[in-house]
Amino acid sequence: MPTLRLTGRDLSIADVLAVARRQMPVALDRAAERRMSESAKVVADLAAGDAPVYGVNTGPVSAQASRRCCSRCSTAACIP
Repeated sequence: MPTLRLTGRDLSIADVLAVARRQMPVALDRAAERRMSESAKVVADLAAGDAPVYGVNTGPVSAQASRRCCSRCSTAACIP
């Protein structure tokens, strides 16, 4: 069975169904992984700063934004 590459640009309903119903393997595209790392760094930098940024260091999730999400992580913006 082929592996579904998540690019962040072209996921279809058929892809989601193949993963859910046929357990198609999934992998993150390298370019998408780089984009995620870059955006996670932006969020971490914003969370560490003094400027208020809603949803990062203010608002309903601000308590979560200042903590690491798991022991393996160096940022609050990951999915363990």
